Amino acid sequence: MKFRLVINIIATIGFMYWPVILMFSPMYFDAPGSMDNKKHIVTMMLILYYPVLIGAFLYLFNISYFFNIQAKSIVVFFLIVITGLLYIMGYFKMLDNAYKGIKSSGYSVYSGSVYYRGEVVEEIDAKTFKTLNDYYSVDKNNVYLERHKIVGADPLSFKQVAEGKRWDEGSYWKDRNNVYCAGVLLEGADVASFESLGHNVGRDGKRYYLGAKVLNVDYETYKWHSSGYFGHVGVDKNSVNVNGDKLELDMDIATLDFDQHSTYWKDAKSVYIFMGLNTKKVEGADVGSFRPARKGDYRNYYVDSNRVYYYTYHNPEDPRNGVIQGADVESFEVTGYKNETKSDARDKNSFYLNGEKVISN
Repeated sequence: MKFRLVINIIATIGFMYWPVILMFSPMYFDAPGSMDNKKHIVTMMLILYYPVLIGAFLYLFNISYFFNIQAKSIVVFFLIVITGLLYIMGYFKMLDNAYKGIKSSGYSVYSGSVYYRGEVVEEIDAKTFKTLNDYYSVDKNNVYLERHKIVGADPLSFKQVAEGKRWDEGSYWKDRNNVYCAGVLLEGADVASFESLGHNVGRDGKRYYLGAKVLNVDYETYKWHSSGYFGHVGVDKNSVNVNGDKLELDMDIATLDFDQHSTYWKDAKSVYIFMGLNTKKVEGADVGSFRPARKGDYRNYYVDSNRVYYYTYHNPEDPRNGVIQGADVESFEVTGYKNETKSDARDKNSFYLNGEKVISN
């Protein structure tokens, strides 16, 4: 009786973990080429069928499950459910393609047809087909991005703008007449002078581009700054530009320090917490002494000579953003989350969690 109970508990734990394993199973195919590897696919499918093996074990040793559910019923149930889910998730098609030599990632040719990610692309001429990378291809007539024809692109001269350079400079392509970004024609872009700056930023002799969007910036003074959580940032003599849009804040551009800090900026007069287009001026902050509360940690907590501040970047309208009233500057420290006090910062008087006082010392 005890043996049956122990086995049933172990089986239940196994059944409970199966949905989690199924949910995360696509991550097994993150490695390049893994979706086209027959052994890789079969291995994951066998792993996902393990509840059937549990049921078979119960059946083999004549052990009924809780509530007198018969082991044979468990085997049949999981066979039907798992097979159906694997079919819906495309595992059987992926395995069939792998045995045929049809790639489930990128381009391949099979039986006189061109496929992209396992789906036939009828329009491409297989006899003259040639891949340029995992996403672009050409035939004698056209250029293709994945399954879609790039209208008007010349297949004979089509090439990457930053050919042979690092991967993040690969957004832009050109032919003898035009420049393209992700298959979109850049109207008026100069082919001869166009260059990719990386991170989906490009320029020709007259304009800067973010993807296919022309940036409304001063060409002579514009400098791209960074790409991050809030997107692409650049600055010219007049303003800061975020994702192609002007940041509407009265900043002193000539003295703006935006190279040193990723989460806050300073000019001669003010401090700003960077939140993309929702960037906020820190009212009353002392420019000279403003810094992160913990050295090298640019998240959330800041101090100057007079006050302690908290800002959360996920919600610019969060009521916690701003001064932490009553916090002692001299003794304030960021501790990281402490379970015993349910806090992530402290001063000589109080503990704090996410900018709010939680308990007094």
